[in-house]
Amino acid sequence: KEKYGFMSKSIKLFEEQYPNHKEDELISYLKGNALLRQYISQKNSEYLNTSLVIFEELAERSQNYELKKSLYMYLIHFYHHNKNIIKSLENSKRLYVIGTRNFDEEAIYFSSEVILNSLAQLRQKDKIEKFLQEPIVKKFLNEQIGIGYKIYVMLLNKQYDEIITYYNSIKSGLQQPADPSILFN
Repeated sequence: KEKYGFMSKSIKLFEEQYPNHKEDELISYLKGNALLRQYISQKNSEYLNTSLVIFEELAERSQNYELKKSLYMYLIHFYHHNKNIIKSLENSKRLYVIGTRNFDEEAIYFSSEVILNSLAQLRQKDKIEKFLQEPIVKKFLNEQIGIGYKIYVMLLNKQYDEIITYYNSIKSGLQQPADPSILFN
């Protein structure tokens, strides 16, 4: 039998027995995890929503970079999978900021892609262009992905002749195989 309520009781007992403990982040994570497990077994959305709130608050207040990064990546995947583009974008921005502060290429690359994808789904063409101009994005994002989004913005602006001119000017310099988004657009 899976008894996730037992985990919650164990956490409460620990907190009662050790009121001055310094494991607040671990306890919060375990609470969120226990609620998530209860959601999986019982399909009660209250458990899921409470778990997500705990994870978001923990990610905001934690001083542990790896924990923050892991929580933001989980939240981004969750919200993106559930098509909550706004929440996915918010958490991607947060991951981008902390990744930039900590010079974490993986976090910067992942968050940049999600930010661009979210902005594209929201049709925020000005913000896409502005984000592509960020020096960090230019440094870490695959150049062909940036080209694909630049062409996408041109498509939204109905600049068809400019797209053809732009593509012909960069075609010879593209590493093969070219990113599918460039060819699709």
